[in-house]
Amino acid sequence: MSEPMARYETGGKPPRGTEVRRMSRAEFDRLAADFAWRRGDYDARRGLAEVVAEPMVGHESRGRQAYDLVADLVGDRVWPAGSLRIEWRGSVLEPDECFYFGDPQFADSEAPYGFGDDEACAPERGHAPPRLVVEINRSSRPARAAEKRGDYFDMGVEEVWAWTPKNGARIYRRDPDPTAEAGSEESAVVPGVTRAHLDWMWAASRWSDRRRRREETARRIAAGAGPD
Repeated sequence: MSEPMARYETGGKPPRGTEVRRMSRAEFDRLAADFAWRRGDYDARRGLAEVVAEPMVGHESRGRQAYDLVADLVGDRVWPAGSLRIEWRGSVLEPDECFYFGDPQFADSEAPYGFGDDEACAPERGHAPPRLVVEINRSSRPARAAEKRGDYFDMGVEEVWAWTPKNGARIYRRDPDPTAEAGSEESAVVPGVTRAHLDWMWAASRWSDRRRRREETARRIAAGAGPD
């Protein structure tokens, strides 16, 4: 969220739409439990919460495109974890989509990645982080988006797919230096997916075009073709 759009205030009332508020982590957890908002991000560095109570249709449908595309390409070797709550160094990160990969029988077992269905993922407690994270950033502050990617890579996430209206699609990989990131033209986690494929898929402005573009993108990747 850009600074002019942000509303900094002490918590208390439930959020409407997307808001940025100054609050403690305890208050963030309490409001999340009381009002069951769709998605929340708590920045422990600054004591700020960015809360998405009523997501925009475009934002959610682009996340769904990524969900369906990965499922189309990887099949039952992927476990989509959605907007999984990830706790890391006092902060809370809830990506738009995230994915684990592995043996489908293993994914059906109890707590296969170190945490159960009703728990947050806490890599500092030995929980496995997702391999792939998707962030659709319509309004997040660019500096905060970069910090979040740094946190993902620091905890062990291998790759982040990101999209903004200004910059389009980007693929970021975890650098050998865990505090750094490297931009890439092609995914290492889902072979065949390129930044150009994601850019074309996510560029559709009309909701009715997004499913068609996702299906066409999956066909082209399976055929080894580019997006055009």
